Amino acid sequence: MKDRVEGRGVRGQTGRLAALALALLLAHTSAVYAEGTGGRPGEIFNFGANARALGLGGAYTALAQDASSLYYNPAGLGSLPNSQLSLMHVRLYGDATYDYLGYARNFKRMPGAWGAELLREGIGGIQGRDEFNSPTGSLGYTQTGFGVGAGWHGVLASKLSLGLGVKVLERRLAGSSDRLFGADVGAQYGAIMGRRLTFGLVIQNVGAFSTGDTSDRLPLKAKLGAAYRLFDGFQLAADVDDAGRFGIGTEY
Repeated sequence: MKDRVEGRGVRGQTGRLAALALALLLAHTSAVYAEGTGGRPGEIFNFGANARALGLGGAYTALAQDASSLYYNPAGLGSLPNSQLSLMHVRLYGDATYDYLGYARNFKRMPGAWGAELLREGIGGIQGRDEFNSPTGSLGYTQTGFGVGAGWHGVLASKLSLGLGVKVLERRLAGSSDRLFGADVGAQYGAIMGRRLTFGLVIQNVGAFSTGDTSDRLPLKAKLGAAYRLFDGFQLAADVDDAGRFGIGTEY
């Protein structure tokens, strides 16, 4: 009986230490300068893909285990509970719109799932002008992304999920177009410590290249995340990337 009580005490102390460590991470990242990223190629892949992730400030690297996992961390497909479909439509500045569609389906004979996503940002009615500033008519701009990938759970370790996704982004403006390509690799580990703590890591745009009227590339990025469940229904989450940009959030 004594050993059992001491064991519970150790687990409780470890849980408090983990909560404190995550709280310190939140405090530290909140002091980091979040530089702007507007205009960088491929920022459509940072707009967001579901209300839960947006509500958590984008801190979803360790939590993504749904139809939007391919967008945030393909490793989350390894823990997909069931087949899912995710849809989102947003009106942006002016007449611009952003749409996201994600679908994920479990494998039949192994733990894990595959997924696909389609996203689009577009705006029309832009007044074109030539080098003499004379009107040339109305034009539009669109960027459309497509991705496929898969995730597997328990392949190398019982609590480890690994995932891989590939994506292409097509951009069109008037008569010009180009395509940007990249791959994402990710991992999730957990939940540990009484199923309270989960870690996530994703490296985005590996092996990026492009075709068409551009020299742009999808930028190589890395993101680390953690999530800790303080008690049933309430958890903290934090993400930080290689450039010091951060996302923090809680949900209850």
